[in-house]
This record gives sequence, structure tokens and C-alpha cells, in this order.
Amino acid sequence: MLCKSCKKKINKTLIDLGSAPLSNNLLYKIEESENWYPLKVMICSNCWLAQTNHNLTSSEVFNKNYPYLSSVSKSLLINSKKYADDVYDKFLKNKKNNKILEIASNDGYLLQYFKNKKFISKIVGIEPTPEAAKISRKKKIQTLEVFFEKKEAKKLDKKFGKFDLIIANNVVAHIPDINSFIQGIKKLLSKTGIVTIEFQYLVDLINKNIFDNIYHEHYYYYSFTSFNKILEKFNLKAFDYQKIEAQGGSLRLYITHKNNKIYAVSNNIKKLKNLETKIGIKKLKFYSNFFTNTVNKKNQFLSKLIELKNKKKTIFGYGAAAKGNTMINFCGIKNDLIDYVVDKNSYKQGKFLPGSRIPIVSENFIRKTKPDYIVIIPWNIAEEIKKDLKYVKGWGCKFIIYQPQVKII
Repeated sequence: MLCKSCKKKINKTLIDLGSAPLSNNLLYKIEESENWYPLKVMICSNCWLAQTNHNLTSSEVFNKNYPYLSSVSKSLLINSKKYADDVYDKFLKNKKNNKILEIASNDGYLLQYFKNKKFISKIVGIEPTPEAAKISRKKKIQTLEVFFEKKEAKKLDKKFGKFDLIIANNVVAHIPDINSFIQGIKKLLSKTGIVTIEFQYLVDLINKNIFDNIYHEHYYYYSFTSFNKILEKFNLKAFDYQKIEAQGGSLRLYITHKNNKIYAVSNNIKKLKNLETKIGIKKLKFYSNFFTNTVNKKNQFLSKLIELKNKKKTIFGYGAAAKGNTMINFCGIKNDLIDYVVDKNSYKQGKFLPGSRIPIVSENFIRKTKPDYIVIIPWNIAEEIKKDLKYVKGWGCKFIIYQPQVKII
């Protein structure tokens, strides 16, 4: 295959997880048919961009039934408010008539925190999934139901002009044509404006073996090195960054036009470049043990579930998250090992996980049936879930977590 960014030939496999259905394609009936697609990640030895090798389109992956709603997570809402406050204080509060654009704004979980701030003249969200866009509009946020790319950016430019803050958090992994996406951002960014982009950090994915974050809607897995090459290609620069805990380790980059002299490239960026060079991000050896570690974790998790089932224990999952479906389907788990999966999102309840066809139920099912163990599937918000479910300790129920290590707590 050819690299989706630099167009050079790729022949190095980073990891091959076999085949899987789309992780967010929940089934309405247990007997419903579904398509399975190869789930393999390749690594480009020219620009070092890790990327899936399928050719699924955005509309196939993010279809009308796409169920993810950001506001379900309390911790995400808390972090979103903090982000809005921090970015406003650093970049917007001393300027008038700021215009803000968020790409992949979901249900308005983040943009809602900008609504009552001074000196903001326009807030626009872009969200292609109908259910999330509908909820966002109920929050009085102008939300466009389109997929963002270079052609769409030209239309937005004619309609709204340039934006002073463009937000693209946890979306650059989801874009089939990343070059077009970044060109679109450049087109809409004002001369002195900034962009913030967040993505799960490839270095943490490898080092912590967070393989369950690999699924079809993630087309790319970025290091700073690989993402910065894309920015430089379109005369943009990352002038600072933050390391954040989201998804087991993410980078938040602060980006502007290359010729914007207001923001000089910080020493933080220079240190990050040097760190990646030192750990060998441009050498295939750095990636060589990823699959072996993945198989080891799979075996540990399966062994623990089988051990408990042999003791006649009931095991529920909590959170019908996409990452969980990667783990469940790679392990070949069905409802003989995990009886049910509980989810707070009413849109998911009554449906079935793709592949495994495990039923998704409401939290009342936990209180009613009193399981012995609960697997925390969205392990990145494990602390939030443990607090919400603290009542299960009343009958001796324990939690199982499989990231970063398999353990019972």
C-alpha cells in the first residue's frame, strides 16, 4: 500500500489484529448480519505515520446510527470546561470578536463552555453524526452536519470567514485524507489565530500496549514526528504542546501559521523532538515488540475470565466503548464469558455489541442481578466508573481492569 500522507510505498506491518466488525456498529438484533474487515496497522518508514490499511470511507464508519455521545462522561465534561477556560485565558480574552470553530463537536460537550464568555462573536460546530448534531443544536450551538475537508473549508470560508480558534480534539485519527483535512484548517485559520489538536500519542500506545485503541475509525496513530511532518508540509507550526492523560496518554498541540511571529516555537517542542529521536521513533526496532505484548495481554485477560467462569462467577462489562470491542473480538469473547455489558447511554441499551453479540443493558440490571465481577471497558475513565458503581461493593462485587495491566480490584 501507499502511505496516505507522503504517498511512499509501505511494507512494514506494525500489528495485525485479524478481522473485526466496525466497533461502533451496534446490532439491533442478535441474529443481524454484519460485515467484518481486516484490522491491520502499517508503519511508513519514510514519514513514520502509523495507519490502518483499509479503505473504508467516513460515511461508512460514521453512519447515521453512530452512537457515541461525549456528554455521557462526567470526567470529559470537567476536562472540557477546564480546556475552555485555559484556552480562553491564554489566547482570546484580550481580543475582540473572536470566532471559534470545533471540528467533530459531537453533542456540544465542549463548545457549550464558550457560550457565555466575552469577546466571542461566533461559535460553530461541525458534527457529521445526526444524533450528536441534534443534541448540540438543542444547546443553541450552530452545528453543521458535514464531513470536514478542504472543499468544505472553502464553503465555510465564504460563509463565516476566518476563525481565531479552531479546535480538533480526538478527530485527526478519524480522517481518511489527513492532507485535505489540514489544508482545510489552514484555509480557515486567521493570520494570528491558533489551532489546538489532540490525539492519542503513539509512543504511549506502543509503550503501554494500548492496542485496544486500534479500530477501523482510527485511520492514523501519530507520534509528534509524524504529525509535525504533515504540519510542515502545509506551512503550519506546532509552537507548544501539553501531555495529557486522555486515552492512556495524548498530546495536545498548539498550532499556528508558520509565519505567525506572535508565537515562537517553545523549548518544549524542541525537547519533544529530541526525546522521540532518542527513543528511536524513526527506527523499526522501537515498534518490534508491540504485537508480542498484545498477544500476552490477550492471553492474560482470557485466562482470568475463564478461571472465574470455571468457578461459576457472573461477569458483566461496563461501558459499550469501541476500544472494548477491539479487545473482546480479538480475544474471541462471547456472552459465555461476559454475560452483559451495561451502558449509561440509552441509545445503546437494548442493542448488541458487534462481533460478540453481547447484550447491552441499563445500569438497573446490575442492581437487579448483582454480578460477581464487572469488567471496566472504558478503562481511561475507570476512576469515574468506580465511584459511580461503589454500591456494588455491598455484595462483594469486584472490578476487572485490563489496561495498562490485567488486574482485579
